[in-house]
Amino acid sequence: MKKVFSLILALLMLCMTFVSCASNDEDNDGEITAEQTVIGDDGLVYDENGYLMDNLGTKDFEGKEINISGWSEVVKHYPEYSVESLGADIVSDAAYKRNEAVERRMNVKLSYQLISGWTGPGGNAGQEQLTRVQNAAGTDEINLIATYSWNPATFLVNGYLADMNSMQHISLESPWWNQSVLEKNTIYGKVYFATGDIAPSYIGATYAIFFNKQIVSEYKLGDIYELYDDGNWTLQKMMQLSKKVGSDVDGFGTKNAGDKFGFSTSQTPTDAFLAGWNILTVENELDGSLKIGENFGGEKMQNLLSTLITFSNREDALFDTGTLFEDSWLEGDVLFILEEFSSVKDWVTAGMTKFGVLPMPKYDAEQTEYYTIPGFYHTVYCVPITMGDDEATGAALECLASESYRKVTPAYFENIFQSRYSEGSDEATMFGAIRDSVVIDAGRLFSTQLGSKTWMPFRNSLYAGDTGWMSAFDGMEGYLNERIKILNEKVAALEN
Repeated sequence: MKKVFSLILALLMLCMTFVSCASNDEDNDGEITAEQTVIGDDGLVYDENGYLMDNLGTKDFEGKEINISGWSEVVKHYPEYSVESLGADIVSDAAYKRNEAVERRMNVKLSYQLISGWTGPGGNAGQEQLTRVQNAAGTDEINLIATYSWNPATFLVNGYLADMNSMQHISLESPWWNQSVLEKNTIYGKVYFATGDIAPSYIGATYAIFFNKQIVSEYKLGDIYELYDDGNWTLQKMMQLSKKVGSDVDGFGTKNAGDKFGFSTSQTPTDAFLAGWNILTVENELDGSLKIGENFGGEKMQNLLSTLITFSNREDALFDTGTLFEDSWLEGDVLFILEEFSSVKDWVTAGMTKFGVLPMPKYDAEQTEYYTIPGFYHTVYCVPITMGDDEATGAALECLASESYRKVTPAYFENIFQSRYSEGSDEATMFGAIRDSVVIDAGRLFSTQLGSKTWMPFRNSLYAGDTGWMSAFDGMEGYLNERIKILNEKVAALEN
């Protein structure tokens, strides 16, 4: 594979001149050391590893306390917020250093108050955070809200959120923020929530295709990464390669442990196939309002569903509802698996280390870009409307995101792939490309308001083997249009 990451980094470093930095950082022993930065030919400032610096510099907010309401469930899986001390693992250490850098550079005190916030499928405990935010409305008790991905939409329609794009110091065009938030999640030109490197769970929840390098070698399947480089990593190509590997080893005529599979996944990750084919469930009208995605009810969606159902019925493909899909992967019996990045650390712990990673396959070779999505279980940030004009809040939020981009995300990669992100391995290149390909589909974030119609019918149809998508869509189109109309009206009525 072309070492794109290494080449860009090398050229960047060659054309830059080192300058001393006004900020500091901690070394491995916790001592404060000068952080080296470089100025590129573009006039922008980068750190010594080639990561863009923010424009905040240092500020003095006189130790102001920044109160952050965070959903508590996520900390079981990620060092999302505060970390008490160094030494747990490299990601936790990076989060600790991030927070220390923010407090030192901005002269603020980050104060996290964690409360149950998960409101996903079957979840009701998250009402605690919704109630907390509602009770604090109109006050300055909460500066920032870090919450489960469905919740900001509820805060918005109740009039609790500020337009982040108009806040001081927040630069949503910067690489530490997911760019599709600006491109696909504005409503009447305003941005009410955002995510990106600031949330390790966002990285961990991102879907990708992982492949077994040993099987690739054994079956002489060629350079898999070259397919990506040449723009030929498509669903049809993945299905062709899968067919070369899959076989009913035991001859029972059913999909069992010990069989060989070319592809495996479970039901939830299949949402990512829509993103791979650049199908949005909800998108913007010209006036900035929301509407049903152009392809969501069309032939492209029908084609995707029919293709996947045909694929799922083949002996080489395992669309599972249990644990066989991952058990078989860990046994070395699967060529491709569709899963979140969060699963990788467990695989490595179990001894599965010879794998590579690819983005979601495209619709065809003519599609110019690769796309994916994160699962629902990730953190999205938003700002209470009472804090919209607060300079310290905006600066602290931007600094958290920026420091996460340079510290936490590289550590997350190193933790799961056991190599430095800046070394430019094939996996590092792909990790960066997949991270940049993440699309935040408004239809998913507004799942509560849209009755889960933007994802549940597709999953159900796929696993039921029902190819009649056009009929299914006709049955819910009126419902979606009415819900989106109500949503647009509520947002348009907001004063901010």
